[in-house]
This record gives sequence, structure tokens and C-alpha cells, in this order.
Amino acid sequence: MLFVAATFNWLNVYSTIVLIFVYLSCQGFNFPNASALSMAPFSKHAGSASALMGAIQMGMGALASAAVGMFTPHNVMPLAGVMAFCVASAWLLLFFSTRKVAFTVKAEDVEEQTLDMIEKY
Repeated sequence: MLFVAATFNWLNVYSTIVLIFVYLSCQGFNFPNASALSMAPFSKHAGSASALMGAIQMGMGALASAAVGMFTPHNVMPLAGVMAFCVASAWLLLFFSTRKVAFTVKAEDVEEQTLDMIEKY
């Protein structure tokens, strides 16, 4: 919505702030879940995985802010364009790199593991 509104020059300061607030609010819901899911396979090396994930997030943020800074025609179009590019590239990565995981856990195995954990404590 921000990119389309910026393209047609429909934005003022207040509508820009509201749309950026909506975008960042959605990121607030997305980041914790994505972080938890991306770290799930690395239980033994959680510290290294977390450090790498943080470095990638900060590096991408630095690249995005540099891209916005390079194109400054004194309107919101560079910001909206970089935000739209990031959303589109994240969606493409999710769509094309998601692997199918088949869970073959039986209820009996879960019950047995639960009983073992209870007996320990």
C-alpha cells in the first residue's frame, strides 16, 4: 500500500507515518516467530545460530538504509521502493526455499517421552 500510494503521490506526512507504523507492527509479529523457527534446527549450536541471524539482520538493515540514502529525491518513494523490494524478496525466498517436513511422530512415543520426563523429576 505504501509503494502504490507513493507511486501515485497520494501521501502526506500523516498517512506515511500510519503506513510505516502498520508495516513495522507486522514486522513485530513476524520477527519473533521467524527467529524461533529458524533457530529450531540448531539446538546444539543456538548461540552461533543466533549470532549469525543477528549479523544477517543488521547487515541487511545497513544495506537497505544505504540504498534508501543513495536515492534521495526528497520524497518517500526510495523508502517505499526499498521496503517493497525487501517484502517481495522475502516472500520469494519463503516461497521457493521452503522445504517440506513430514512429521512421523507417533502418539505412543510422545506419551512415553512425557512419562520419562515426569519420572525424572
